Amino acid sequence: MPHEPFVRRWLRGARVPPEEIDELIQDGYCRFAMLDAVDHIERPDIYFFSMVRHQLGRRRKRARVVPIDTMSDLGEFVHDEAPSPEREVAGQLAFGRLKTMLEDLPERCRRIIEMRKFDGLSQREIASTLGITESMVENNIQAGLRQLRAAWAKDEALASEAFARLGEGGRRA
Repeated sequence: MPHEPFVRRWLRGARVPPEEIDELIQDGYCRFAMLDAVDHIERPDIYFFSMVRHQLGRRRKRARVVPIDTMSDLGEFVHDEAPSPEREVAGQLAFGRLKTMLEDLPERCRRIIEMRKFDGLSQREIASTLGITESMVENNIQAGLRQLRAAWAKDEALASEAFARLGEGGRRA
């Protein structure tokens, strides 16, 4: 689960011992696995956090000795559904990179991908708008996405190399 590190960080902040954190996380996974269906869950991260938080609350209530500051931390935490500022900026930067990569695609291919992914048009609607067949739309989407994936991977490789050089004091290999 991609949200596990956030839950672990919150549990550490709530002064939960490391071995109890592992038990709470495992219990959360078990509870998820026991669900008959998950299609009713709109935000798995919030759902998972709530399960772990409630389990921690139940454990604290059953415990004989509980640090008073731990219980006050439980009540103070409010999970904000908005993305963190870091995630929001990272998303904006990634979107900017994607828009730049889209400009390098052939005109028709770029236009078809924008109509499909940004405007939400179906392949049939795009085909009738552009006066081409649906299979041409599908082929352009596949080719464009392939090119975008390759460009993204190349960009990531260049960034990794730059970070590696930075870790070496900026020397060229």
